[in-house]
Amino acid sequence: MHIIKTVLIDDDPVARLHVESLVSDIDVFRVLGSFPCTDHALELVTSREVDLIISGIQMSGMDGISFLKSLERPPLVIFITSYPEYATEGFELDVIDFILKSMLSRDRLLKAVIKVQRAMFYRQIDGGMKYFKYKDRGHTVFIVIHEILYVEAWGDYARIYTVTGMAPHILLGKMKDIEEQLSWRTFVRVHRSFIVNMDHIVSMNAVKVVLKNHKEINIGMQYRAQLYARMGIKQIRHWSGNLINLP
Repeated sequence: MHIIKTVLIDDDPVARLHVESLVSDIDVFRVLGSFPCTDHALELVTSREVDLIISGIQMSGMDGISFLKSLERPPLVIFITSYPEYATEGFELDVIDFILKSMLSRDRLLKAVIKVQRAMFYRQIDGGMKYFKYKDRGHTVFIVIHEILYVEAWGDYARIYTVTGMAPHILLGKMKDIEEQLSWRTFVRVHRSFIVNMDHIVSMNAVKVVLKNHKEINIGMQYRAQLYARMGIKQIRHWSGNLINLP
């Protein structure tokens, strides 16, 4: 398994020591630093190659979610907190896992490690990944990554549309699994039924994106914040004509 270079952040010294103890008992972790606040961790996170941040959320100074939003290229993040109401916002920011302090244990942390290792694998191949591949009646089919326009859920199957304009590729699979296989620097979930290639978005408003082939895809409300953040948009015009300011 890959070594996970990790930074710990929590202003509660008892909680931080507990996490340190659990992490030290799992061989794949290499702790680069342990800090009582995000300000102290910032220089290390931005100046060195960090794979993972394990952080609290409500802390003195900048909270964990605001800190994550402030990072241009954030590493993977696990939030450990006593406040479950932050889970939705955390997952919208692609947080790898969210653990309640009352549920924190070595076994629970090991489950998170599996997610981290899988995400690290896909990040590692991200830059050189050229093909998406799937099985079809004993054959392996290869699709050039940059030619994929979007993926659409179709019952228990998915349809992958490409710039070639040919009939879509149809494969058995869940959208979540396909999303994990595609490069997350290029692809983004915009709706429970759609994943799009950001390189092929030509325009968007508050409710839909338009692709190079003129396909219009609605933006699901729960995916808006992530999409806007990935596209670097702070303000967008709603169909009604009103401007929407984004966090």
